[in-house]
Amino acid sequence: MKLAYKFFKFYEKIAWRVCGKIVVKFEDRFAGLRDSLRKANIHILFSSYLAIMLFTAIFCSTALFFIGLAYLLAIHVTSNAFLALASLSLAIFFFTLFIFYVYPYVRAKNRARSIDTNLPFAINHLAAIASANAPPDVMFRILAKFKQYGEISAEAEEIVRDMDMLGLDVLTALQHRAERTPSERFRDLISSIISTIRSGGDLRLLLHEEARVISLEHSLKIREYSDILSTIAEVYVMLLVATPLLLISMLAILNVIGGSIGKINLEDLMKILVYFALPFLNVIFILLVEATSP
Repeated sequence: MKLAYKFFKFYEKIAWRVCGKIVVKFEDRFAGLRDSLRKANIHILFSSYLAIMLFTAIFCSTALFFIGLAYLLAIHVTSNAFLALASLSLAIFFFTLFIFYVYPYVRAKNRARSIDTNLPFAINHLAAIASANAPPDVMFRILAKFKQYGEISAEAEEIVRDMDMLGLDVLTALQHRAERTPSERFRDLISSIISTIRSGGDLRLLLHEEARVISLEHSLKIREYSDILSTIAEVYVMLLVATPLLLISMLAILNVIGGSIGKINLEDLMKILVYFALPFLNVIFILLVEATSP
């Protein structure tokens, strides 16, 4: 772990020396990426991340170009191959930039999903701790120790870190986390906790009420998802179980009799269906289930 950290810091240092002056001029244009980097809980300076992104794109594309160039020179190919190699290197450059640009957004979205999924259980835990008259800072210290709450535990750890390492009071630490959390529902909860503490309200009653509302919302989402999942299952059975069996049976019979569809042999068509079309459609259904999952 220490070796990986040292390598990362070394790589970051090289990237900053090579690309630091360039990215500083353009970092203001990527405010959305800066916000996603915070919500993704990636602990790295924004300018350093941009430098690493640009340096990695340059390194990958350049390395591919020179390795490919050495190979092409060794086998004495035509100029068209050099043009194709240059185009591929350029594509790798932009693809690497795209991966680095999209990653914080994807990570922030996954964190938001984890927080929203575990929130009904974590808030019940907070309500139980509040019932014991524990102060707010102790509540989040206890919550940070329960890793089964996923990213909510990570959010609680960040609140505790701000209090212990930055010397912030609990309200400022909560406000700081509300500005950086990727989950709107968790942000609303923190804002309600802050308002209740400042107004001298009953935090225990607030958490019990929030736990009731969020648990109800969670159960409704699960019920809606169950209905969607049953519909997807019916479509899956019809399209990817019954229809392929019927189609393959018909093609097998027609292949024995003899014939083809256009210029495509029936046996080749069955291979395309079994080895390519069906796996591709199964992947599509998996992505569909993942996309509709709450």
